[in-house]
Amino acid sequence: MLQIVHKQGLMSYYHVPLVILSVLIGIFTSYVALNLLIRNLKHVKRDKPWLILATLVLGGGIWALHFIGMLAFHMEMTITYNVWLVIVSLLTIFLFSGISLFLISSKRNTRTILVSGFLLAFGTLAMHYISMESMQMEADIVYEFNLLVLAFIVAFLASVFSFWFLSGMVEKDTHKPWKELGTSIVLGVGISSMHYIGISAANFEEHHHPTLHQGGNVLSDLNIAVSITFFLLATFLMILFTSIRDEQYRRQLKESQEHYSRFVEFAPVGILIHKFGVIHYINPSGKRILGTNLTTDIVGRHFLEFIHPDYHDIIRKRWDIIREESNQVETIEEKMIRVDETIIDVEVSTYSYKIKGETYVQIFFSDISARKEAERKNYHMAFHDPLTDLPNRRFFTRKLNQAIKASAKSKNAFAVLFIDLDGFKQVNDTYGHDVGDLLLQHVSIRLMNCLQDKDTLSRFGGDEFNILLEDTTFNHTKMVAEKIVAALQNDFQFDNITTNVTPSIGIAFYPTDGETPELLLKYADEAMFEAKRQGKNNYCFYHENNKYHKS
Repeated sequence: MLQIVHKQGLMSYYHVPLVILSVLIGIFTSYVALNLLIRNLKHVKRDKPWLILATLVLGGGIWALHFIGMLAFHMEMTITYNVWLVIVSLLTIFLFSGISLFLISSKRNTRTILVSGFLLAFGTLAMHYISMESMQMEADIVYEFNLLVLAFIVAFLASVFSFWFLSGMVEKDTHKPWKELGTSIVLGVGISSMHYIGISAANFEEHHHPTLHQGGNVLSDLNIAVSITFFLLATFLMILFTSIRDEQYRRQLKESQEHYSRFVEFAPVGILIHKFGVIHYINPSGKRILGTNLTTDIVGRHFLEFIHPDYHDIIRKRWDIIREESNQVETIEEKMIRVDETIIDVEVSTYSYKIKGETYVQIFFSDISARKEAERKNYHMAFHDPLTDLPNRRFFTRKLNQAIKASAKSKNAFAVLFIDLDGFKQVNDTYGHDVGDLLLQHVSIRLMNCLQDKDTLSRFGGDEFNILLEDTTFNHTKMVAEKIVAALQNDFQFDNITTNVTPSIGIAFYPTDGETPELLLKYADEAMFEAKRQGKNNYCFYHENNKYHKS
């Protein structure tokens, strides 16, 4: 999983298997479209349906590549798509693909090749940014002009090279599959590169005002994925229909189908087919994800054997939806069980299809364990202090808000303790920051030993700590404060260094001293300074009218 940071701290991620899949689709559809065009150009009698079919395959393939790339791009916000702009983007690439293929079919000289390449590159870039504008989210898009130019140049060079190579094969009447495949790779990779450079040109700036024009005419990621699936299926149906008209093309279609089979076999995502339980097929990537090289370890077994029990009811409900309402359900994240019983996180897309009246369920799944672990680590880093691994100020403030809401319902009091270490600056100045950091780590351990599991200890910064004692009493809070003072009485020893610090503790109660996090922290802080004024190494309770009390 590739992670990107945008302006204003927005995080986005590339789903690498889908990125690879988008490139493969670009190469494959380029291969089929160019192959159709070559067959048409070699015929003495030109056939417009072949040209139209090549346009649909090339334009639809570029569009499918783009939106699979968009699905591979995840941000930490909900994104939908304006259906009308999506349709306009599809029509745009169809229009420019058709014009460029028509020109290259009519005349194949340097000027025509350059013009056709320019039109295909321009149409691809226009389709890309129309579809980017279709994104509806709580963020604005600001583009970098230099990258826009680079994206166009890459698409233009790939298109010109492909048309030039295609013209050479037609004029010399040569048919070498490796040349067609090489040309398709250049065009597919070039268009894919244009797409990802184009996305890199976009900076997403988060806003929190309502998204405009968001109503009923929107598409979700799932809608887009289904549209792409239908496009691929429609492509093969059209190829199958036209193959009846030409025996030579029939053989080429067979090769294309074999190519597609290899594409499925080598797809980076797991593909599994079952009949509402019993597994009928799994591709090599699926076997690898589930931890085996043997088809017999999976095929013939029940699908739920590989699903964590926590998700069994969810899966059965999804099956009911497929049976009764739809051939698709939304993409979800769940947990699967590998052959060796290891539990992994996966992202699953589910579709159904029928063969001779029998319904089968097709599963596309990918291992996202690394991404989920990275998310857990990022969350931990965002809410914990890197030195002591204690919750940080952000976590403590959130916890304080939660405690206020809970106490407002239960009517139970809680206490906030603000702790400052007396003498810590002298330790830092005398022995250096390494010893100071080590001292803070040992202080945090002693503080933790003074608390119960339900209590929250946080490092607020520097030598300041905070404690939240939920559902507590005055006497219990006093006992904890005295326990902390006693715990820090003993010296700290690090190698040949012996040092000590003492605590000054301020205490404020909810709701008697304050009913907001800001007030509670403020009054606990004031009480802590009063403890220092009284001689340090002690504790003070905050009371109304700035009266302090130490028991």
